[in-house]
Amino acid sequence: MKTLLVLRHAHAVEVTSFTSDADRPLSERGRAEAMNVARHVAKIDPPPAMILSSAALRAGDTARVIQNALSGADLRLMPELYGADPTTWIQNLQSLPRGVETALIVGHNPGLELLVEGLTGASAGLSTATLAHLELELDDWRDLRADGLARQVKILPPEL
Repeated sequence: MKTLLVLRHAHAVEVTSFTSDADRPLSERGRAEAMNVARHVAKIDPPPAMILSSAALRAGDTARVIQNALSGADLRLMPELYGADPTTWIQNLQSLPRGVETALIVGHNPGLELLVEGLTGASAGLSTATLAHLELELDDWRDLRADGLARQVKILPPEL
């Protein structure tokens, strides 16, 4: 059994003439959202050993807040996950070591909503800082498929 936590990045500041979309930092609200999600993720047993995140500033900052709440989680900031589609997410998850029991991914819509739908067969609205907690009947991440068979344990909206 594997656990996959799917997290849309926390709230970010609006795009200005001085920033690109990928360079938007977390807003004050977003930092508070990320801290609340981190407290929840830290209670999951086993906790995530691996965090895969888009390299966009708001996603990376969200992932770092959660990494800081965990002991020993490895964080990979990956440019190819910015705006990634479900196939790209699955390919990256399939490369995780077999020993990783729980993984967290941090990214963007619509790719994450489509990923959750493909894995579970059910749609999930992922507003900013919303966490989807999924259970997968897998022994090895290499066997991950968008086959609708994952069990959606819960969807946790941000709590402020």
